[in-house]
Amino acid sequence: MTWEPNTRTVADEAQECLNVQDGVNVSGIVGSLNRALSTLWNEAHRIGESTTWVNTHPIVALYLHKLTQCCGSDRDYSRDYAEVRMLAGHGEPSLMDTIEPNVS
Repeated sequence: MTWEPNTRTVADEAQECLNVQDGVNVSGIVGSLNRALSTLWNEAHRIGESTTWVNTHPIVALYLHKLTQCCGSDRDYSRDYAEVRMLAGHGEPSLMDTIEPNVS
């Protein structure tokens, strides 16, 4: 496999972003986002912009909305964070991380 320069345009990436809005495969969506980021970084360098321009670009925002939708937009960040810390070997979650909210 040989390296080929990214010749995609921002318009190409915008269309691809629209195309993945019906997607459900997180791996495919992330791969597409990664390609879009490469194109956006090329454009940012060309026009003299920086990280903020790329991070806040509407294409990036729409991809992130889609990824949030795929994993459930109502997820509990604190619980997910505690579980990932445990998976990473940082010990058991604290008591506060494991208490279920009273929903009766």
